[in-house]
Parts: sequence; structure tokens; C-alpha cells
Amino acid sequence: MDTTTNAVIYARFSSHSQQEQSIDGQLRYCREYAAQHGYAIVGEYCDRAMSGTNDNRPEFQRMIRDAAGRGFQYILVWKLDRFSRNRYDSAIYKRQLAKHGVRVLSVTENVGAGDETLLLEAILEAMAETYSRQLSQNVKRGMAESARKCQSNGGRGILGYKVDANKQFVIDPDAAAIVQRIYSMYAAGSSKEEIVETLNAAGLRNNLGKPFTFNGITKTLQNIRYTGVYKYGDIEVPGGMPQIITQELWDACQARQQAKPPRIREKAEYLLLGKVYCGYCGRALIGTSGHGKSGNVWRYYAHRSGTKDCHKKPEKKAWLEWYVTDRACRYVLNPDNTEYIAQRVCAAWQAENGGNADAMQGRIKAIDRELDRIAISYTSAVPAIQAALNARASDLQTERNQLQAEYGRMQARRPLVLDDVKQYLQQLCVGDPSDPAVQKQVIDTFINCVYVWDDKIVVYFNVSDGGQIEYAKAKEHAAGVRPECTSAHQNAVGTNAYIVFVGGYIGIVCPREL
Repeated sequence: MDTTTNAVIYARFSSHSQQEQSIDGQLRYCREYAAQHGYAIVGEYCDRAMSGTNDNRPEFQRMIRDAAGRGFQYILVWKLDRFSRNRYDSAIYKRQLAKHGVRVLSVTENVGAGDETLLLEAILEAMAETYSRQLSQNVKRGMAESARKCQSNGGRGILGYKVDANKQFVIDPDAAAIVQRIYSMYAAGSSKEEIVETLNAAGLRNNLGKPFTFNGITKTLQNIRYTGVYKYGDIEVPGGMPQIITQELWDACQARQQAKPPRIREKAEYLLLGKVYCGYCGRALIGTSGHGKSGNVWRYYAHRSGTKDCHKKPEKKAWLEWYVTDRACRYVLNPDNTEYIAQRVCAAWQAENGGNADAMQGRIKAIDRELDRIAISYTSAVPAIQAALNARASDLQTERNQLQAEYGRMQARRPLVLDDVKQYLQQLCVGDPSDPAVQKQVIDTFINCVYVWDDKIVVYFNVSDGGQIEYAKAKEHAAGVRPECTSAHQNAVGTNAYIVFVGGYIGIVCPREL
């Protein structure tokens, strides 16, 4: 009986210029290969501007995790080096994939399945690893050599210069005149804002063809190359560039910049921005700041200016970010609760997603039984009945193939596995909640949203893909609408705090006094 074979495509594009190896080219080759061999493509994973020398690639890691669901049997790659250029990583991951019945296929390198093929594959992987090392070394060596020759190493270019056929810098007269004007105006006392306004009003543009900006003027005034010094990394060659401004003009501009250092506004990252909401009205809270009498800067999460129909008080930024992280680690994501939470989350996910998969598998089995009956009846049937049986069998086989392909796609959607959820939660059981790095990791990665009242806070955590929890649901939980919990697990999160579960999410309702 015909059985559909499911496959996914993995494509990777490095930062080096490529042609056929581009994402679109790799996908086209793999799709054609799949069509020729009767594989149903149930997923595509694409890493852009990612090196193959390490496994720190988001889509690659997602594909490895998805393989555990056994929703596909093959991973198609344009060449083996798209999968990995590190032989050790390649061997480790291929062995891991083999445990799940998944094999990596190169669509352009003729690799079979025998013992001699394994040797060939190892050789090809070793060659790819060597190429990657050599390419990195050659690129760095070539750039250093170009720098010693005072040649351009690419990039966006420098205002005032062109690059000739020999990769040497030559003066661009019109642009060089702009550089001289910038330095002369600044040395004469014009501010950077005035320089920007004057140049843009005259219709002049920077080396990218865009209007001048404050930061662009600052960088131009700090570029020592205009004095004739070639600079690339740690390499400096006096006289290696055509000189555009005099040393005296350079010194005058540097003296002015050092005499009045620019005011640097301290930047603050509001970690909960886009995730924190008012519990009373459901509106998003924004990051804001103010200065105290002592000159200290105080930062808050609060309603937008002008909001008058809600009495919610502003929340101190530092306190709220610590509070959310601390409660996450202390009451929910601790070792005592990991098993319980993982079970509940998987049960909630299964209730919403498992039914379709089970029904689909049931229908596939029913089709198989009917096809078996058709096969038994076919030999003894008259020609007219045989034609009808053929038509019916064809329809059933088409339906089966569609169901199998859809089932494969569902399996590739990373079904929640108990051990995976436990491991996911255990990552948060370490670290100091007052450490900004820990706060950022917990909030960026695991916090779905936070609803804040003056007397309680409701925090929801991501475990499966999906949108944010709706305000109406948060209000219900805050009001005490919750599933039954055993006393042991309720005590584990505090007498008055409790855990809620909704569609694969974990939530904690926590009074402010805790």
C-alpha cells in the first residue's frame, strides 16, 4: 500500500555573497528533489546570515526539537555543509536524528545509504569543515593584507572618498568639499545641529545619499582618516589616505569636542514594555521617567499622559521587573512545582490540540481498512464494478495523502512533551532575580504578559506558541476563578497565591503583600 513519506527542508545562508546557495535557490532545489522522489514537504526551516561552524542557529535548533515528534522522516539540504560545517556537531545531531527515524539527505551530492556512502558522507563533511576554517582564515588574512596596502575592505564607504579599480582611496572632490565645510563650520563655532540644518537645507546628502544627522556629523568629526591616516582595526598607516583637511583644522575641532564633552543621556531598557497592562482598564502601560529634587532619575510604568478615566498608580520600574522575576522563580518555576506544572500544561495543550491529531489518525486507519476491503473485492468483481472500485480507491488514497501530510505538519508544530516542558521550566530555577541579566532572560523569554492592580499582580508565562492572554481572562483569574489545585501545590506557591492554567499557558495570581 502506498505510504506518504514526509520531509522538511533546511536552508542556511551565510553572510558571504552567494548565488545558487541563496535561501531561494536552496529551497527550489529541495522542492524539485522532493517532487521527483515523492516526498511530501511538511515544513521549511531557514537560517539567514548564520554560519555553519556552530549550532547556535534558531531554526536549526527548532528543527532538531521538532524531529522528536516523528512528523517527518527526512531533512533535505542543498549540500551537507548547509546542515553543519562542524564535523563533531554534524555527527552528534545526525545520531540524535537517527534515534527519531530521521535522516539528512543532500539533494545535490550523490550520497546513498550503504557503508561506502557513510564514508563518502564523512569525507564530504570533513571537506566542508576544512573549507569553513580556511575561508575564515583567508578572509581575515586578506583583510589584514589589504589594510597594510591601505586598500578598501568594503563597507558603506567614507564621505569624501571614492575607491578606484585598485581598491585605493581617492578624493571625491564634491564630497570632500562637504567634509571641509563641516570641519570649518565646527571650528568656527557652529553647533552640530546648525551644521545638519545648513547642509540639509542646501540639498546636500551623506555618502549613502541620505540627509545628514547629528550622529553622522559627530562621526565625521571623529574620523582621523581625513588627516591622511589610513585606519583599519588596529592598523594605522600615516600618509596612507589622501588628506582632505589640515592637521591644524583637525586639532581645533578635537580641542572643541574635548572641551565640551557631549551630554550622554542614560538609556534605560523597559523590560516589560509591551507586556505589562493595567488591571483596572486593560490598557498597556508605557515606560516613563522623571527627575527628583536631588536630580535623581526615577523610572515608572504608567498610563500615557492625559489618561484620566483610570486611577491606577504608576509602578516603579526597578521594583516591578524584580517582582515579576522573583515571583516567577520563587512561586512557580521552582523545582517543587516543575513536575506538577509540566503535567498541567501538557494536559491543557493536549485538550486543545490532541483531539484533531487523534481524529486524523483514526480517519487514516479507517481509510486503510476500506482500501484493504477494496483490494479483496477487486479480483472477483466484474469490470464495471472494478472501475467504480478504482475510482473509490483513488479518492481514498488522495484523502489519505492529504491527511498524512497535514498530520506531519501538525507533528512538526512542536507538540508539548512532558520532559521538554520540565526542562524548559528548570532553566529558570537558577539565577538572582535582582540581577538585570536574569530579569531580562526571564522576562524576554518566558513572560507572556503581566496585569497589575494596586493589590495584586497576575503574571502569565509562555510555554507554547500563541498570542497574549486577553484582559477578560486575566480579570477572571484575578477575581478568583481558577481550577481546583491540591493543597500541596497551593501551599507551594503561598497561602493566598495560586496557579492558573489556560491553553498551554501558566499563570500566577499573587497578592502584593507576598
